[in-house]
Amino acid sequence: MGRSAAVAPACRARSCSSVPSRTIAGRARRTVARVASVERPLPVDRNSVDPLTEGLSTEAHVPGQIWTVHSPAQLQAALDTHSDQLCVLMCKSKACRPCKMFMKKYMDIAERFPNLVLLQVLGDESPDTRKLMVSMKVKVTPTFALYRGGSQVETVTGVSEVKLLRALVDRMTPQELEGHEEDVFELEAAEREMAAQEAK
Repeated sequence: MGRSAAVAPACRARSCSSVPSRTIAGRARRTVARVASVERPLPVDRNSVDPLTEGLSTEAHVPGQIWTVHSPAQLQAALDTHSDQLCVLMCKSKACRPCKMFMKKYMDIAERFPNLVLLQVLGDESPDTRKLMVSMKVKVTPTFALYRGGSQVETVTGVSEVKLLRALVDRMTPQELEGHEEDVFELEAAEREMAAQEAK
């Protein structure tokens, strides 16, 4: 009796008397399984440096899709080939959660503006991509570098879709903006809303 009385308070506090041991063991196994599934790295194909771009990333320019480059030479070749178009390079890294969160918006921009050339590079993919990021003096990710005529004309950092779209629209030619009147209207409305919120 003395032994039971000593143990009883702890049992009541933890409700251990009402939870069968096999249930506790089952929960433990499920917890271990969940942790293992979270820690297991996602398989990423070289053609898609981010799981969200699986099937939408290419090794050459395809209108409406994102072109992945793996070295400074590949980037330069892309810029030379499309020197008459506005090119955008998204610089990202494996551990950059904001980059992954922004990918859906970046893919949406590619689909909405197929006349632009949207590229991406994973800075810590290889020594070549690391060299590229260093040469560009990328300090934060994501960083978006805009190119026209093979030269970098603007840099945008962060995950503000409105900020990136404004930079793109300002750098697009009248011909590139044809048919995007509604996109520009929505952008201006979003900017007014942002300004009103900041003023509060």
